[in-house]
Amino acid sequence: MKNFFYQTKNSLLITLSCIILGYLCLVAVESIPNKYIEKNIINSAQKLEKDCDLYDRTYIYNKDYSYDSGYLFIDGVFLDIFTEADALAITYNNKTNNPFYSAVYCYNYYIKNIGKNNRGIKALQRTVYNKIKKTGIYEHSQEWHGYRVWLKPALIFFDISDIRLILFLFTQFLFIFVCIGISKSFKNIYGFVTFFISFEYFNYSLGTMSFIFGMDICTMLAGCLGVIYVYKKNLQIKYLSYIFTLVGISAAYFSMFTLPLITIGFPLILWLSLPKYDFEENKRIYFLLKYCFYWLIGYFGMGLAKIVLSIILFNAQNGIFCIKWYTGLIGKLSLYDRFENIIYYISNINNYSYFRLLIIIFIVVVIMAVIVIKFKKFIRQKNKLQKYLPYLIIFSFPILWVFVVPVHIKEWTIFLFSISIYAVLEMISEIKKL
Repeated sequence: MKNFFYQTKNSLLITLSCIILGYLCLVAVESIPNKYIEKNIINSAQKLEKDCDLYDRTYIYNKDYSYDSGYLFIDGVFLDIFTEADALAITYNNKTNNPFYSAVYCYNYYIKNIGKNNRGIKALQRTVYNKIKKTGIYEHSQEWHGYRVWLKPALIFFDISDIRLILFLFTQFLFIFVCIGISKSFKNIYGFVTFFISFEYFNYSLGTMSFIFGMDICTMLAGCLGVIYVYKKNLQIKYLSYIFTLVGISAAYFSMFTLPLITIGFPLILWLSLPKYDFEENKRIYFLLKYCFYWLIGYFGMGLAKIVLSIILFNAQNGIFCIKWYTGLIGKLSLYDRFENIIYYISNINNYSYFRLLIIIFIVVVIMAVIVIKFKKFIRQKNKLQKYLPYLIIFSFPILWVFVVPVHIKEWTIFLFSISIYAVLEMISEIKKL
């Protein structure tokens, strides 16, 4: 218990330090005059508009596509052009010339008196050409938008096309390092295969070209590298608590409401599957809940700090509104509505991809085959069922998320179920060892 309080104190100090450091980093980048990024912002707006024109012609009959909005799937890859345009506008806009203020106050323009898609590309075009009459301000005080720390300096030299490529390549390097680390940690190839399938199931490699998703994916991969590093260096297990705290901080700072669960789910499953930690079999659930707790300290500590700052500095209420909206409090969603959302996501987990549907069927068949083959041994070792329970807990994370946060954007939420796939594949590996 003494160690728990000691680690909790350190996690809180780490979170507080990162809040201060994160704020100062945003102050620094907001000090960069917009004139240095204006050319590439305009080029990016024009290229995003061409993307929409191209997709509009190609996917006009796709029921999951809407021009200049977030509903765009290309062969299972989700490219959120709408949110990317918002992010570029947030990076470009400054309410005042005071970087200490602009670091917290994030906003983009929306066009008044038009239809549903009154932000995105259309509003970005008005922003870069300074045609902001008849527009309103949509503020984002609920998030740090920490991607500005690297995006604004990058826009000095590159436009959106180059930035997408750079982020894609950077993510692939992280992915390769994780795969190499997993391959060296396991005595067989199965650990690498399960991670690879789970990562590529929703085509995360290509999805990273949308830098909104790239932030959570990079955070997740960095968390996995941290887990592998602790394992390979034979460090004390307390360091995993700090790693999960940092992962939670990063998830909130760079991309709070996008795909947060993958940043905790993938590293947790990897930790559970590593051979070294078999000696903790009787304490697996304890450590699982412990690491989730430290992740929550980092995630909510960083996230709530931005909301509190925005309220103190300029009385912005959008953060509180978004929390109520995401959790269904404003719409007064019933238990039935929440369960209906769960059914919706599970039924669409194949993401309208025939190949992904085949993968799901294959996984189900393998599970049934393993259970049948290992049934007798499985029954005889009921006392070891606690070894599989942590995987089931992590498997349920997306379901719990949909229940608690039922208004989370549907096009994003489906991707969270990659955690469930990874958990199931690793649980099959545990059962195979019987």
